[in-house]
Formats: sequence, structure tokens, C-alpha cells
Amino acid sequence: MKRLAIYCVNYASYGELVSFLSSVQEAAQKAKEVLAVDVFVADNTDKDAEPIHVEKGVCAIRIFLFHENLGYMGAVQRMMALTDISIYDYVAISNVDLILDKDSLLAMADLDLGNNVGWIAPRLFSAQLGYDRNPSVLLRYSKRHLQLLRLMFSYPWICVMYKKTFYKRKKFHRTYREGLRFYAGHGSFMILTREYFNRCGIPAYPVFLFGEELYLAEKCKSNGLSVVYCPSISLWDKEHVSIGGLRKPAYYCYNVSALSYILETFYSSE
Repeated sequence: MKRLAIYCVNYASYGELVSFLSSVQEAAQKAKEVLAVDVFVADNTDKDAEPIHVEKGVCAIRIFLFHENLGYMGAVQRMMALTDISIYDYVAISNVDLILDKDSLLAMADLDLGNNVGWIAPRLFSAQLGYDRNPSVLLRYSKRHLQLLRLMFSYPWICVMYKKTFYKRKKFHRTYREGLRFYAGHGSFMILTREYFNRCGIPAYPVFLFGEELYLAEKCKSNGLSVVYCPSISLWDKEHVSIGGLRKPAYYCYNVSALSYILETFYSSE
């Protein structure tokens, strides 16, 4: 039997967390003969925290009441340091504003992708935008592209103008085949394989928020691992529930910090 760990991070999104855990329990029940599922929840809520009510099911669920905003990957890293990651075939890093399709864990148990896959990107359908967020980035960004993005976030008025003009013209409605290899998946639900941890270790991304996809993509790239699109694993994404209340200055600042880290860490020799 294969084993899956889901590390998810909650920040003042208790209703969404309950719905997400319920969908995981339902999917795990259907796959219980072939896949054992453990769920680890970090509560990053630092003010007005609420009790987390967990319904009984086939999943073992462990709650970490950090009650300190550690950021997305910061909370994941702390949970992984407190658990044994080595026993799992797959490890998912997840937001909580998602609903897992009831057949997805059965599909995951059936995967046979070989030893050179580090990251599995599921179908991640955005209820807000009306399309699949994966594959997120088909080809590696150039250094120039990331520098321009950093410049844009450094001057918010440029970001506002971009979203009102060029962003609206982008074409997103494309269909991609199962098994497509590409650069980076979307960060809302990222499935890492055992081979990822064998070659790359526990993610050590020091940035508070944003850029997680680029960090993991670069780790896969530098360690000879592929990112693979597997739409048979499917989720519905409510989007931006946790960061919807993030103030604009913080949003821009975190993006600048993330892009600066990616450029300095992975593009400095280019």
C-alpha cells in the first residue's frame, strides 16, 4: 500500500479548512485499500484563532496550533521537521481553499511515473477564473523576465496598469495531455514524490510568501527531476481565501522579496 502525506496551511480560513478536510476524507475512503493518507494542518492564525473541528474518517489528522504567521512554506517546513517524511510515497503541500475530487486519490495510487519525476501537478480548476491553473509555467523564465516582474511589483502602479491591459488579453483556455513534462506547477496544491526528497531534501524556502513554485521547479531542474501534469488528480480551487485580506503594500513587498531570492539563488551566474 502506498502512503500520502498532505501538509496544509490555514490562516483564518476555518470554513474552507473544514470543507477541504471533508473532501480529503471522502477521497481517502474510496482509496483506502490502496492508499493510506495522513493529514497535517498548520494553523498560522495569529489573531482570533478558532477551534478546529475534525470529522472522523480513514485519514489520520494532526493539528499544529502554531498561532503564529510563519508564512506558507515556513509552516510546512516546521511541520516536516516535526514528522517523518521518509515513510511517504507522495507528499502534498496545500492551501485549504480547495476541494479534492472524490476519485483523485484512487488515481494517485495508480500512478507509475518512474524514478525521474519529482513533482506531480494535478488538474486545479479555478472556480473564479473558469480554467485549469495547471500547467502553470510551461518553460523556465528568463532572467530578464523575472527582473521585469520584480520591477513591476516594486512600482505598484505598473502592476495595476498591466492587469488592466495586457493581463486581460492573455489566453488561458488550453487543454494539455496527461503526462506532459513542463517547468512549474501551480502552488496551491503541489505533490512531491519520494524521489524529490531523496535528491533535494526537505524544502528550505526562506521567503514568507509567493515564489514557492519557482523554488521547487529550480530544485527539480538542478537535480534531474521532471514536473508532470496529471489531470486525473483533480481539485477545485476557490482561490485567494487566505491571502484575500492581504494588504496591497504587503502583497507587493512579498512578491519583490520572492523574486529577489529566486534571482539571487538560481540566476546569479547567468
